[in-house]
Amino acid sequence: MSNLRKQLPLLLELNEENGQSASDNHTKPSLVWEVSPEHGSRPWVMDLTQFADGANGLTARAELIHGLVDVLRTDSRGRKVEFRPKATRCLSRFWEFLDTIEERSGSQIKNVAEVTTDLGQQFKNWLIIEQRLSLNTAKTVLNYVQRLLQLSRKFHGIENYTLAWPTIRSDRQIEHKDVDPDLLKPLYHELKRQHSMTRAMRAEGESLLAQGSDPRPVKRGVRNGATRQDAFADPANLAWLANEWTLHSFEHPKTTMRQFGGNYFADPTVREIPPTAPSALPNENRTRFDTVRWHHPTVEDTAAAYFLVLLHTGWNPETVDNIDISSKANWCDHRLGAEEGDPDRVKTVAIYGYKGKVGKEQIAFSLYRPSSHPYQVITSMIRWTEPMRQVLRERLCQFESKGALTKKERDTVAWLKEYIRSPFLYFSPKAAGPCGLRIACFRIPSTRGRMLRQICQKVVDDESAKFEAKSLAGWSDLEAEFSAKTKLEGVRKLTDLKPSDFRDGFAAFLYDNSLYNILLVKRALGHGDLKSTRHYLRQKRQIAQRFREFRNFQEIFFEEIRLHQSIDPTILFLRTRHGEISSDQRDFLRDYRNRTRMEMGCIDPTNPPDELGAARGEVCMIHRCTICRHGVVFEGSLDGLAVRAAELRYIRGRSAMERFLESSFHKEWVAIEWIFDNFFESRMDVVEASVEKAYQEILSGERYVFDQVPLVA
Repeated sequence: MSNLRKQLPLLLELNEENGQSASDNHTKPSLVWEVSPEHGSRPWVMDLTQFADGANGLTARAELIHGLVDVLRTDSRGRKVEFRPKATRCLSRFWEFLDTIEERSGSQIKNVAEVTTDLGQQFKNWLIIEQRLSLNTAKTVLNYVQRLLQLSRKFHGIENYTLAWPTIRSDRQIEHKDVDPDLLKPLYHELKRQHSMTRAMRAEGESLLAQGSDPRPVKRGVRNGATRQDAFADPANLAWLANEWTLHSFEHPKTTMRQFGGNYFADPTVREIPPTAPSALPNENRTRFDTVRWHHPTVEDTAAAYFLVLLHTGWNPETVDNIDISSKANWCDHRLGAEEGDPDRVKTVAIYGYKGKVGKEQIAFSLYRPSSHPYQVITSMIRWTEPMRQVLRERLCQFESKGALTKKERDTVAWLKEYIRSPFLYFSPKAAGPCGLRIACFRIPSTRGRMLRQICQKVVDDESAKFEAKSLAGWSDLEAEFSAKTKLEGVRKLTDLKPSDFRDGFAAFLYDNSLYNILLVKRALGHGDLKSTRHYLRQKRQIAQRFREFRNFQEIFFEEIRLHQSIDPTILFLRTRHGEISSDQRDFLRDYRNRTRMEMGCIDPTNPPDELGAARGEVCMIHRCTICRHGVVFEGSLDGLAVRAAELRYIRGRSAMERFLESSFHKEWVAIEWIFDNFFESRMDVVEASVEKAYQEILSGERYVFDQVPLVA
C-alpha cells in the first residue's frame, strides 16, 4: 500500500479557515463521506461506522476511530475505490490486535493519545507470529497503521507525537516477474494478426452494408428474383440485418438477435443455415454473434487493440485505462514528429496517459503510420466505437437535464463519462453496461485476464501444432529439435502471463537493446528515481547478463597480463565493449602520430560510418570523432577536445538556436559534454580553463575554427 499523502498542512489550513485548530476542534467528524477520484473516475463512499459501532465482529472503539478519521479523510482525497478495502483491512487488523492486548493485559487503548512506541513491537510480533502473515503483508499493515496513528497524533496537537515503531524487512527478493522479451514476440505477432483481421472485417462490413437489404420479407417462393435460401445465404443481407439489430439494441437492449431476426440468427447447426460471418474468421469458429463484428468491435477485437497499446507503451493497465480521448490534445500530440515545412508528414506521435498511483501524466511515443502502433490502434478504435459513444452521450444528456440526481443516478453518470472518455469500448452480448446497454468497456480486470489467457492459449496451440508438424516431417538434426523444444517450452509460459507483466517485459527489452542503459529505462517507464527502476531490472536475465560481463572482463584482464605483461585501460575497454582488436589496431592506437585532430584514437580510420559523409577506403579526414563509433578517448585527449568544444561554442553563439539544435553540431556538443563529465570529472577546472583559453584565441584571431576557416567580420 502506498504511503499516506502528506496533506497535514492542508488539514490545519482548513481548520483555521473555519476558525478552529486541531487542538480545540471538539466536533466529531462524520465517519461516512463520498470520495471523487482524480481523473474523473467513479465516486465511491468511505464508511467507517463499523469501527465505531462494533459491527462485523469488530469491537466498538468510537473515540479511537474519530481520532483517525480526519487523516483518513484527507488520505482518501482523489483515490480510487481500491483504497477502501486496503485501508479497512489494515484498520481491522489493528482492531483485532487491540482485542488481544485487552484480553491478555486488561489495558485498553481508547484514543490515539494512549498509543505508545512499545505497542509497535507487540503489533509486529502479533502480525508475523500469531497471524502468520507474509512479511510483505505484515510490513504493509504495520507501516500504514504507524503512519496513520503518528499523523493523527500530530494533527491533534499531542506532544511527542512520533511513534518509533520497528520495521519489517521484506522477503521479496525479486520485485517483478522475469519476463523474457523473446517470450512476448509470438504473442505480439498474434495480436497484430487479430488487429489486422479486425480492420479487414470492418472494411468488409462497410462494403456489404451498402449492398444489402432486409431479407425477412422473403418467406416463400421468389421475391425480386431471390429465393428464401438465397436471402439466407447472402452475406450482404445478413450484414444489413446485423447492423439493424445493433442499432435497435441500443434503444432496446433486451431484444435478442433471435427475437429481431428470427431464423436468420438461429443456430446454423440446427437450422442448416450457412454460417455466414466475416470472411476473415474460419468457418468452423463462426457464430451468429460474429456478424456484429462487421460493424462494431466485440471483446476479442478490443482486447487485441488494448494489449497492443500495452505492449508498445510499457504502461501498466491503469495508465492505459486512463487514456482520455475526449479531445485529441488530451491523448496525443503529433507536432513533435512533423517534418520541417510539411506538418502533415508526421513520423512520431506523443501518446498521453494518466497514472493515478503516482498522480502524474505519462508519455510514450508511437510511430505515426504503422497500423499496429498505439497511435493508429487508438485512432482506429475511436472511429469504430463512435456510434456507441454517441449513444452514451445521449444517455448522459438525459441525466444531466434532470437536475437533482440520486446516488445511483450519480454513479451511472460517472460510468457514462468514464466510458465516453475511453477508446476501448465493445459491443456486449449481454445488457450489462451503464443504463443496461449492450456497451461495455475493457476496464474490468477479470475480463482482461480472461481474454489474455484466451489469446495466449491460441498462441500456445499454434506453436504446438507447428512443432508436431515438424516432428512428423522429421528433424534434420538433434540441434534443430532441441531448439524447437526449448522455444515451445518458453511459449507455454505465456499461459501464466498477466497484463501487468507486459511492463516487466518492456523494461527487459529496453535494457537489453540500449546496451544496459538504466537511465533510458527509467525515462521510458516514467519513474521518478532509479530505485523504482532497479526493481524492474532485478531479474534472472539481468543478473545472468551482469555475471557474463564480469566473467568476460576477468578473462580479458588476465589475458592482457599474460600476453602483454601490462594493462592498457583503453585496450581493456575496447576489448570488453567491442570484442577482439587486431595487432594492427593496437599499434595504430599506440602510435601518437595517428591521433586525430581532437587527439583521439580511431580503431578503424579507413571505414568511417556513412553518416559522417567521409569516403570509404581512405583515411578519414572528417575528424568528428565524438559522434563516431570508432572514436577512442585517451587521457591526453583533453586539450584537443577542449579546442573542439570552443569551436562548437563559437558556432552555437553565432547561429539561430533552432538551426543549431537540428544540426549535427548539437550532437557533438552533447557528446563532448558527456565525455567531459564521465572521463575528466576530477579535472573539470582544467577542462573549463582549456575551453575558455581556446575560445578567447578564436575571438582574437589567433586560432581558426576547424584550423582552416578564417573569421568573418
